[in-house]
Amino acid sequence: GGWTLFFKFFFWGIYFALVRIPINEIGWFLPQYTSGIVGVVMFYVIAVLTNNKDVIKKPKLAWLVVVTACLQVMGALFFNYAISKGQTAIVASIAGSSPAVFVVLAFLIFKEKINKKQWFGIVLALAGVICQAIFSA
Repeated sequence: GGWTLFFKFFFWGIYFALVRIPINEIGWFLPQYTSGIVGVVMFYVIAVLTNNKDVIKKPKLAWLVVVTACLQVMGALFFNYAISKGQTAIVASIAGSSPAVFVVLAFLIFKEKINKKQWFGIVLALAGVICQAIFSA
């Protein structure tokens, strides 16, 4: 619920604020490489602790997990590269708009229903990111 969302925003905010330091010091690749390894170990430990064997029983699900993991790593690598080349505030807000883009893709691909308030929020969030990028350049 609400607390989960709060902690998500809190920890992502800390990550976005601090990731620029190692990127500036050692480059954009190594911080992602390290966090990717830690992330894989954490996911494995969580899967073992929760006794989740669905991935093993369903090969198509395992393939989807591999594809999404690769996309996640690619997105994070490009994020780190962008942080090394541009302003953190702009890059982080563009990356932060991914939930709005995800909702639109869910609408287009999975035929999810989106009401008028949700459309308004999506347009407002994306317009804010675009305006921030334009006016702070």
